[in-house]
Amino acid sequence: MPIKVTEAIDADTATVVTLEDKGTPTRVDGRPVYPPATIRKALASVQQPTPEQLQFLEGGERTSNTYSFYLNKSVQTADVDTGTPATTIIRRGQRFKVIHVGDWDDYGWFFAIGAKEK
Repeated sequence: MPIKVTEAIDADTATVVTLEDKGTPTRVDGRPVYPPATIRKALASVQQPTPEQLQFLEGGERTSNTYSFYLNKSVQTADVDTGTPATTIIRRGQRFKVIHVGDWDDYGWFFAIGAKEK
């Protein structure tokens, strides 16, 4: 029987990651100006995405270097309407842009798929 995510994400078994949120930009002379980034720490279980999870992604994103993140803090994908960039998850010095967010908040945890930034 698989373990529950809530049992897997604790200070003894999880990885500490850094979450970076840039916020919604304002426009100055037609260029976006971002407020200072908000930096947060989170506990995460980091795994390769399952084939079922990869089905949430567009075709080109399925072949990118992606990981599944089960987190104890919320994250977001990019918002095209407001220009707000996606949350960046930093793990072991590598940066991952959140490209999919799943519905796990009923359980107090958050699921995301992140693509490694180039």
